[in-house]
Amino acid sequence: MARILCAWEFGSGAAHLARLLPIARALRATGHDVSFAFRDAHLLAAPSDAGFEAFPAPKLREPRKPGPAPLNFSDTLLNLGYADAAGLAGAMRAWHALLGLLRPQIVVCDDAPTALLASRRESIPRATVGGGFPMPIAGDPAPALRAWTRPSPEELRARDEALIAAIGAAPEKAEGVAGLFAAQADILCTFAELDPLGPRPGGEYVGPVEDSADGAEIAWRSSALPRVLASLDPRDARVPRLLDALRAMPVEAVVAIPGLDAAAAGAASSAALRVVPGPANIAALLEGATLLLCHATSDPVARAWIAGVPMALLPLQLEDHLRALRVADAGAAVVAAPEDSPADLRAWLAAALAREELRVAARVGAIRHRGFSRAAACSQAAQRIATLAS
Repeated sequence: MARILCAWEFGSGAAHLARLLPIARALRATGHDVSFAFRDAHLLAAPSDAGFEAFPAPKLREPRKPGPAPLNFSDTLLNLGYADAAGLAGAMRAWHALLGLLRPQIVVCDDAPTALLASRRESIPRATVGGGFPMPIAGDPAPALRAWTRPSPEELRARDEALIAAIGAAPEKAEGVAGLFAAQADILCTFAELDPLGPRPGGEYVGPVEDSADGAEIAWRSSALPRVLASLDPRDARVPRLLDALRAMPVEAVVAIPGLDAAAAGAASSAALRVVPGPANIAALLEGATLLLCHATSDPVARAWIAGVPMALLPLQLEDHLRALRVADAGAAVVAAPEDSPADLRAWLAAALAREELRVAARVGAIRHRGFSRAAACSQAAQRIATLAS
């Protein structure tokens, strides 16, 4: 039996919990002792309720004014608090103390770079899991995240040097900054064609493992109308316009908006538009959907990809924007970022529904992963971690 620590530091906590918890269950089922360290203490209730020991993870001090748009992996970490060398040193000491207390035989990191650094210095085996974005690609300097902005090598190297100075360690020259955050295994819980940073030769892709909440059980009513399934964030200023567009179109639509007030959801609904103030069972609804409308977050995109449903994507974060571009490159999606959203969202959605080539490309993706099993992917990830621990 191995002692295993699952760590998370940055990004949306719910997504990391949905990925780490099923892997932890699979590890426990084979006799391993798993504990958690999470940045958001309120999320610790989920692993605790599932019978796992859970601890608050050390935090970095976030800068008061982060940079506007990080250029590369190094710049991203500087924006998240690594520019504060003293704060980083304090977080590192806290991680070392936690590792000394738990004495894990392997640390599983899901967007937990400081845990990676600390476990490396303690010579503890490391595995990373995730959707690809927090796992840097080797290069000197670290490659640009927004290739279309064309930053110079000097700009990128300056970010690398600032990060290296804050950490106080020299990376392997061949791998650059990525060498500092290297693990014995990078377990990519996505498909190669959905990796935000692009397919990686030799990458350990197991596929999505997220154990998402099922949400409300809703059935489609009409077989005569195109069916639009949407999962939206109420913080997106485009949501009211999207609801107006769907209400005016000859479609049946189910729109899940977690966090929306129930009264507001009722007021926005109509005979053919049902607005749900919470998550919906996306997996079930995708079986009859014509189009998925969402923010290009990992779970709904992966589910639509498996189901062969074309997508209209409205990314809000850089990671999601890069994922959306991958789907668009495959021909299965149209994309509208906040800064280039069309003025006429109704026409944009109508055009997506009318494009046969989107449906063909989506079916190709589904055929490629026919028979995919999340349970099997989870088991594969757990087995890889257990092997490293032993």
